[in-house]
Amino acid sequence: MKNAILSVFAALLCILPLRAQSDKSYEWTDATTLTIGGKLTSDTSAPYSRLPESLKDKTTPKIWELGQSSSGIYVKFRSDAPEFVIRWSLGKQMGSSVMSRINYMGLDLYYWDGARWKFAYPCKPGSRADEQYETICTFDRLPAGEREYMLYLSMYNAVKTLQIGVEKPYSLAASRLDNPKSDRPVVMYGTSILQGGSAARPGLASTNRISRELGRTVINLGFAGNGRLNLEIAEYMASCPNPALYVLDNAPNCSDKLIADKQEAFFRILRNAHPDVPVVFIENPMYPKTDISEAEYRRFAPRNEMLRKVYDSLVAKGEKNIWYIPAEGLLDPEKEGTIDGTHFNEIGFNHYLSVVVPVLKAALKAD
Repeated sequence: MKNAILSVFAALLCILPLRAQSDKSYEWTDATTLTIGGKLTSDTSAPYSRLPESLKDKTTPKIWELGQSSSGIYVKFRSDAPEFVIRWSLGKQMGSSVMSRINYMGLDLYYWDGARWKFAYPCKPGSRADEQYETICTFDRLPAGEREYMLYLSMYNAVKTLQIGVEKPYSLAASRLDNPKSDRPVVMYGTSILQGGSAARPGLASTNRISRELGRTVINLGFAGNGRLNLEIAEYMASCPNPALYVLDNAPNCSDKLIADKQEAFFRILRNAHPDVPVVFIENPMYPKTDISEAEYRRFAPRNEMLRKVYDSLVAKGEKNIWYIPAEGLLDPEKEGTIDGTHFNEIGFNHYLSVVVPVLKAALKAD
């Protein structure tokens, strides 16, 4: 037994230097030198955060904190390497008992097969929040040569550092593929569901799936628990120089009174800045308990009624190119589409997209 233990220990000593030598053969590229997408502006407080420093003293501390997360941000690159390593670390740790660690702390790698983006690797975080995480990605069964990759970042944490390593003589560089198209983004505003809760992994969050469906960049401005029609966020959205479409999915965080008081003002900021850009309003999904609890029904139904009143009033005032998505169909008839009675699981996201995407396509076509 003693000899067997010594043999195992000796084998480990042999393996460890090989690993170190292997690391030395990698040439590392900092992701800030690659193609970063999914941001409204490049002038953010950190490379992989969503809000500019100028908003720090204008918005609430909680919105500012949530705005540091990397929700909807992706990095695109091209490489001819059959294998590469992705390393990342996180800033302030955020998480939830109703989310997978891959969604709120991990990354999600896709590759372009010549016609569409296909899922390749979930980059799983380790067990300690303070460590640097690493995933080895191998593509040696695909034809040799250069291909394009897209790496979705964590939905509920701020990616602090991100590097990709390839062995020499292979190369890695910024993407040449303009898909999703970056020139006229769709800007979506909302709550925790829009931010990404509770998708299984970043690539399955609704805004990232919509981006792949449309072949167009989608800006994720979901703020968990804080999609409360803060007008400074409307001003930030209006600062986009060339939006293709605005989507307002804020009802889950708003009472009927808040919608009555601020929904039109929020809309007006967008419309005044971009008179011809379509704006889509989305009702609050009618969650499972609204079918069985009078108190829950009375909690959510009035906000949808008020949102419809605001929309109808805008139409009566002559507003054009505004679109409306009612709650019907946003969840499945069996109400299996949530993980906790509120946040979508994959069934919920599927139903949501089946209703929302056709309207977005129609609004973009009409633009």
